[in-house]
Amino acid sequence: MEGIDIAMDEHILDRGKYVICDPAFLLNKNEAGDELHQQLIVWFYADMNRFHHFKINQIDIYMFRTEGGDGIFDGVGTDTGTFVIVNIDQISDDERFRHDFSVGKIIVFESDEPMKAIYEHFDLIFSNGIIIHTT
Repeated sequence: MEGIDIAMDEHILDRGKYVICDPAFLLNKNEAGDELHQQLIVWFYADMNRFHHFKINQIDIYMFRTEGGDGIFDGVGTDTGTFVIVNIDQISDDERFRHDFSVGKIIVFESDEPMKAIYEHFDLIFSNGIIIHTT
């Protein structure tokens, strides 16, 4: 996209079981979930062209936007134009988050070792081989 400077951002994610999905799918439709969603949106849109890492109550939330806006990208769907990556073990007892990831346009995967997640030109590339192209 002309006029937008996307730097490469990367984060190291600890080993564990992860979900990649639209934040609206991850968060429960309750007061606590709605408050967290609103806070994420404020923080994210302060610089929406970055691959963010937010740490909230010991929960690591990684968030990035697609280039193509809403849609399904390599099997992951969004109607907010954004995706989050969260370690499922970190949210298992938290009422703000959904806990059933058996349905929907999401990716759930497990890594036995730390992995690198690189966001470059609106694409997400994991060192374990998962790639999500969002153009």
